[in-house]
Amino acid sequence: MWEEELGEEIDEGTWADALGRLDSSSCARLGLIQLKVLHRAHMTGTRLSRFFGGEDRCGRCLGSPANHTHMFSACSALEGFWRGVAGTLSRVVGSRVEPGWGLAIFGVASEPGVQEAREAGTLAFASLVARRRILLQWKDANPPSLEALINDMARFIRLEKVKF
Repeated sequence: MWEEELGEEIDEGTWADALGRLDSSSCARLGLIQLKVLHRAHMTGTRLSRFFGGEDRCGRCLGSPANHTHMFSACSALEGFWRGVAGTLSRVVGSRVEPGWGLAIFGVASEPGVQEAREAGTLAFASLVARRRILLQWKDANPPSLEALINDMARFIRLEKVKF
């Protein structure tokens, strides 16, 4: 289903990385979020319109279809958010990180320069917290702010320090 929505094939390495990150956080809630994203468990506009009728539209950009790919990655209202996330992560890991569906949905960078386990873990964790922020503001007309994400990161990083 992801491949159908994305319009391209997802290689085995990306799937393995995404599945391997299900238990990478010390916070069970974050792990559950990643599990639900991978299994497409969230109620999107597309799913709701199938169940109840009505329009299949995104509440942020009014685009259609409001499927999982759109709600986490392709929504035009989220472009600035994901550019900010990628820019911040580029400075943190010391190599260029491009926003894209791999980072936004699976927490996997598509750039070959991000190969160290520590850098890959940082990207996966940060993008997972970003997905959490998107879910917290799922029905809001405005996209999440980078400031809210950084505050979330500061809270969750304490838990991760305890684990490692």
